[in-house]
Amino acid sequence: MTTISTTEYENAHGKKPRGTGHWAFFFDNDTQPWWVPDATYAAAKKAALREARRIGAGLLRNDR
Repeated sequence: MTTISTTEYENAHGKKPRGTGHWAFFFDNDTQPWWVPDATYAAAKKAALREARRIGAGLLRNDR
């Protein structure tokens, strides 16, 4: 099961992630982001979860 954390995003922006834009996700302890360009947050999160499952990541962070 993959856990999603938006804590750093919320601390930086003062709100939960939503809307359309370029979204960066980090898997486990990766330092380089996995990008989803020009997408709603819901679609980007869905794509990131699919990728996390594919690579076996347990933590998905939306930090920036």
